[in-house]
Amino acid sequence: MKLKYLLLASFLMTGRAMAEADISEQYPGPWLEKFDQRISKTLAVNGIRGCGQYKFKEDAKQSKSYIVYCSRDGENWLAYIVWAASEKVMGPYAPDPSLN
Repeated sequence: MKLKYLLLASFLMTGRAMAEADISEQYPGPWLEKFDQRISKTLAVNGIRGCGQYKFKEDAKQSKSYIVYCSRDGENWLAYIVWAASEKVMGPYAPDPSLN
């Protein structure tokens, strides 16, 4: 039984490390801090508040999604994945340090 838990824990930690590497590869570009009407509209349609300031990176592979960091005060950030074309949002998530 302990072996099953050990294997499961090992798998989960390996998967997390792979996911962290993947997100920095999926969104490699510089942060853009300009206004984007599609992103702003998608956040509003989904009832996302607290994005008085936001920055984003475009998906390098598909150019269909964005990682968007939102802040009310410029210091505390929340992360969202935004699909502007379909007006879908996932999140909030804690910011990923690999994207800085």
